[in-house]
Amino acid sequence: MNLKPGERVKEYLSGKFKSNMSGQEVRIPPIRKIAAELKISLQTAQRSLKLLADAGRIRTEVGNGTFYCPVPRSDSIRIILCFPELSMPLRNDWELINTGIIYAASHHTPRISVTPFSSHSERDNYLTLLIDELDHADGLILFPYIDKQEEILQACKAKGKPVVFFNPSRWDTVTSNSVSPDSFAVSLKLGQAMRTAGRRHALMILSPRTASSISNTLRYSGFVTGFGIGHDRDATITVYETVRAPEEFGYQAVMECMAQRHEHYDVIYCSGDLLALGAVKALIEHGVKVPEETSVIGCTGLDFQEIMRVNLTRFVQPFNQMGRELINMLCERIENTGAALPARLLPYGITGGGTTRPEENALLGFE
Repeated sequence: MNLKPGERVKEYLSGKFKSNMSGQEVRIPPIRKIAAELKISLQTAQRSLKLLADAGRIRTEVGNGTFYCPVPRSDSIRIILCFPELSMPLRNDWELINTGIIYAASHHTPRISVTPFSSHSERDNYLTLLIDELDHADGLILFPYIDKQEEILQACKAKGKPVVFFNPSRWDTVTSNSVSPDSFAVSLKLGQAMRTAGRRHALMILSPRTASSISNTLRYSGFVTGFGIGHDRDATITVYETVRAPEEFGYQAVMECMAQRHEHYDVIYCSGDLLALGAVKALIEHGVKVPEETSVIGCTGLDFQEIMRVNLTRFVQPFNQMGRELINMLCERIENTGAALPARLLPYGITGGGTTRPEENALLGFE
C-alpha cells in the first residue's frame, strides 16, 4: 500500500499500538524518532501529528510527553447494548457479563456511555425506537436470541454503525466481530477425559434453541469428537433438548430418558448448571450412585451456593472477561471505521469435582 508521508504517521501509530486493547492513552516516541523511522521530514511528521491532535487522537503534556489515544477523544463513545429479556430470576451469568461491560466502559478513555435495549420489550414499536437510537450511537453489542436480529443488522449497516456479537447465533458471524466462550475446546477435553476414564454411554442435555445456538452446536461437536463417536463402536451419545433451562427440566430429561432406555448412562453432560442439578436429583431417585456409576457435568459455571446440594463439576465461563472484551472489540471497530476483526474465543476454567470421579478430575486438570 503506497501511503502519503502524512498518512504513514497515522498508520505507524495505529499499528505500533494495536496491541493496546484497553482504549487507554499510550506515550509515543519523540517526533524526531518517528520521522527517522518513517524516513520522512521532521516538518511532515510535525504537520501529521498536528492533524491527529486536531482530530482528538494526540495530546501533549508539557514536561510529560506526547500521548496517542487509540480511540478518538470526544465527550463519550455511545454504545447500545441489545439483549433479550430474561424470564429466569437466576441468571447471574448475564449479570457478570454486564459487570465486565460496565467495568471496561468506566475505565475507558474517552468515557463510554452504555444504553441498554431489551429486544423482548412489550412496546410494539421496539424496532423503530432502536433504529432511531442508532442515530445517537457509535456502535452496538448484540446478544444471542434477539428478536428481529436481521432488521437490526440491516439498520446498523445502513447507518454505518459497527456491531460486535456476544456468543453469536449465526454461523456467518462466528469467525469475525464476536466474543464467545471456547465451547468446542472445553467439550473436546471433557469427551476425551470421559472416554479415557472408561465411560462409554453419554446423555447430553441441551438447553432450548439448540438449532440457533452456536455454543450448543460447538459443545455437541466437541464432545462427540472427544468421546470417540465414529471411532469407538461401543460409545454412544443420546441428545435431549429441553423446553427450558431450569432444574426441573434436567430432572424431567433424565426421568424420560431412563424410562425409554434400558442401557445405563455413565456420563451426563448438561449445557446449564441448573439442568445438571436436576439430572443429579433424578439419578439419585433412581438409585444411581453419582459419580461412581454416572458422572454429571454442567457447563455454565454459576455460583448458586444456596441451592447446591452437591459440589457439581462444572465448567466456569469467563463472563466478566467476555464483557470487557466486547467493549474492547467494539471500540477497536469504531476506531477503525468498522473494519472487521477476528473472533475472540475465551478458554474455560473448571471447578467442583463432586460429581465426577477422582481419575476423571485428574484428566480434567484438577489437582
